[in-house]
Amino acid sequence: MLPIIRIIQRNHRRRERNRLLIAARRNIRDENDPFSLPNIWFIELFRVDKELARHLIDLLRPHIAITVSRRGIREEKKVLVALRFYATGSYQRCVGEEYNCGLSQSSVHICIHQVTKAIVTLLAPHHINFLNSVAQRNEIKTEFMNKYEFPGALGAIDGTHIAILKPSEDEHNFINSKGWLIGNSGYPQSSILMTPYRDPAKVPQKPDTIMPISDHETQHKGVLV
Repeated sequence: MLPIIRIIQRNHRRRERNRLLIAARRNIRDENDPFSLPNIWFIELFRVDKELARHLIDLLRPHIAITVSRRGIREEKKVLVALRFYATGSYQRCVGEEYNCGLSQSSVHICIHQVTKAIVTLLAPHHINFLNSVAQRNEIKTEFMNKYEFPGALGAIDGTHIAILKPSEDEHNFINSKGWLIGNSGYPQSSILMTPYRDPAKVPQKPDTIMPISDHETQHKGVLV
């Protein structure tokens, strides 16, 4: 009988810990209001300002509203959790454990799924343009050519740096302006890829190096045309 009693006691303690953890998480997400932060801190966390975040919450609210339990996650929290995930690209568990979330990984997953689906369904058709007409594509190509002398470009999109192991030799050749290791030095010139010269010794090579660098400023803003 003693082993059975110990099992029952252990299960009881586990249930009690889970109950306290759920209560603590609910208390965290009820008492912490990210909108009370200074706007500059808010932007650092979510990559949008408070006004845009509130506008997005109002737009998505009817489509991510609580329908089953009044203890569910509020719409504001769902949108902010998703925005935080978009802004960091971190793991869902890490996002949930941050001071202003207090959510389990599964709850973070639900928030991201619901908000992303609502954004794609409601907002994407009005804000994402795939340039289906020839006239639109030619207009964008002309703008890139006139501003950067960069031929055949239809748009620019920002990316995310992925941490990689440093090479054993010539590490400095693979570090970008932010201190990240990258693979740009290994990319060859081709008909579909234009890379700047590493050391433009010849005069004709210098403009070819300056133009992609200038164009990178547009790309760095994350603009998708």
